[in-house]
Order: sequence, then C-alpha cells, then structure tokens
Amino acid sequence: MAFVGYIAAVIAKKTNDARKERRKASFQQKMSYHTKLYKTLVDHKKMSPTEFSSFKKRLQQKNTRSTIKNIVLVLLSVIVTLVLVYNFLEYIK
Repeated sequence: MAFVGYIAAVIAKKTNDARKERRKASFQQKMSYHTKLYKTLVDHKKMSPTEFSSFKKRLQQKNTRSTIKNIVLVLLSVIVTLVLVYNFLEYIK
C-alpha cells in the first residue's frame, strides 16, 4: 500500500515540475503588446519631467474626449428608447 502512495507522489511531482517549466517558458517569452487594441507600451518612469507633463496632458484630453463620447451615446440611446416607448404606448391606445 505504501508503494502506491509513493508512485502517486512521484507522478504528482513530475506533473508539477512540468507545469512549472511551462510557466517559466511562457513568462520569459518576449511578447509584443502592439496590436490594434493596445498601442506601444509607454514607460512613464523613464520620461523626463517635460515629457511626462505632456504625456499626462494628452492622456487627460483623451480621457475627456472618451467620457464626452460615452455621455453623448448614453443620452442618445435614452432619447431613442423614450421615443420608442412613447410610440408603442400610442399604438396600444
């Protein structure tokens, strides 16, 4: 009986070692984050203070534009929904 437990422990150790090796290999790969969704990675810690201030300003403008765009889309969808509900209620009468 003890021998069966020993074999199970050896098999578990081998599978765990293989899993660790796969994790190390995938962690050490150089991955490119430049896709259509993600732009190049900007390391703000290596920027000079003037570059960092311009980076912050551009980022703030981008976030402001994105927020305004989202607000407009939500308002338009609410208006369209209200019009559809009103027309539906008028049709039922």
